[in-house]
Amino acid sequence: MDKLKIVPFDADYKSAFEHLNREWIEEYFVMEEEDLKTLQNPESYVIEGGGEIFFAVLNDDVVGTAAMIQTSKGIYELAKMAVAKNLQGLGIGKKLLKRCIDYSKEREATEIFLITNDSLKPALNLYLSCGFVLNEQNDDNRYDRGNTKMNLILGEKNMINLDLKGKRAVVTGASLGIGEATVKMLAEHGADVSFCARTIESVESLSAYETTNGSIKGFVADMGQKDSTENFIDGVLAEGNIDILVNNVGASPSRNFLYMKDEEWQELHELNLLSAVRCTRSFLPAMRENKWGRVVMISSSAGKYPNAA
Repeated sequence: MDKLKIVPFDADYKSAFEHLNREWIEEYFVMEEEDLKTLQNPESYVIEGGGEIFFAVLNDDVVGTAAMIQTSKGIYELAKMAVAKNLQGLGIGKKLLKRCIDYSKEREATEIFLITNDSLKPALNLYLSCGFVLNEQNDDNRYDRGNTKMNLILGEKNMINLDLKGKRAVVTGASLGIGEATVKMLAEHGADVSFCARTIESVESLSAYETTNGSIKGFVADMGQKDSTENFIDGVLAEGNIDILVNNVGASPSRNFLYMKDEEWQELHELNLLSAVRCTRSFLPAMRENKWGRVVMISSSAGKYPNAA
């Protein structure tokens, strides 16, 4: 991807803006009126309103796109982000997203928001890895498919300085998404962070993240297995006590509620509940003794809006 370029709006790429977005929208959903307004009138709907449309160009072909729509002073909507289906998973989306974030910072924006659907897991994980957070107050009803709102707050004046220097933190299930973003955030605020993931590739990838404040160390562990969980805990405690625990690991039922076997429910119980119990039971005593500590339990919107079918 050395030849990949991210470039601003060019009228010659207008058809690609619509084509790439139609490709994914029509695969998973249906085109809606709001889609057509943006895709067929990008100049008037995006550019003339103070926004921008970026294109990912590889060997003179447009392979990705994303729009930044200015909705009010200092606030942009990230919309119509798409990558050619045969090139997904190669980091093009992340490069587009980072350029959109940089564009907003260059214009001293205070916030970026987006509307998506919670079934688009790769997209959700990408947004989370770049600092976006879920917003429970989704008051945007322009799209029938738009059941999830996310925000990214920009600017140092809006950032909380947690000052975690000297604190040790643990994050479970940090292969990607919320876990990965949490590890990076804690390290950026000065904490020395230990995390676990199931594969050595995930551990090596996140451990390579460069931070000038704290540190990051990864362990390979399957938190759905008692022995593996305990080995992870022993490895962490061998380097000292923990001040912050983020129990993030978890999974959803893999198929229809009515057809899941007892063994499958037991596996979920081990992963979603007992992993948190084992970690909390191991790390909490030192927090109580030091009279300082934090235990954070990450759940899922599925707990609030379950789908048994």
